[in-house]
Amino acid sequence: MAWQIRSLSEASARVRGAFRQYLPGTDTALKNNFVTVTAKVLAALAHEFELRMAYLSKQLFARTAEKQFLVQHAAEFGIYRKPASAAQGVIIGSPISLPLWVTVPPVIATPSGEITISTPPDFTRMLVPTRLMMLPLES
Repeated sequence: MAWQIRSLSEASARVRGAFRQYLPGTDTALKNNFVTVTAKVLAALAHEFELRMAYLSKQLFARTAEKQFLVQHAAEFGIYRKPASAAQGVIIGSPISLPLWVTVPPVIATPSGEITISTPPDFTRMLVPTRLMMLPLES
């Protein structure tokens, strides 16, 4: 069974039980008692500590880690984030079926939505269903 985080009331009950067990004669059932207040504070600290341990245990694995920890996991393997940049290049492809003449809007995207192409207004071309490949521009 996986480790479970105790609720605040469970932690409080455990701390009160520990006071009774290790300090005979103390009564944690009294409302305005120093021992009762101390037990509640210790239970709150224990609960917060367990929540923190659960958060950190999630960061140990790349699948459950948050962004900042995921970047650190990747850095251990020499994988670093590249800065964002606009895509530029030439698109070429091979025809799969009959060509279709269409007026291309100023911005189009492939069906998968991965490539966006900016074209001048009133740009008419023969659009052929193709397998697209983007080549970088020669510098």
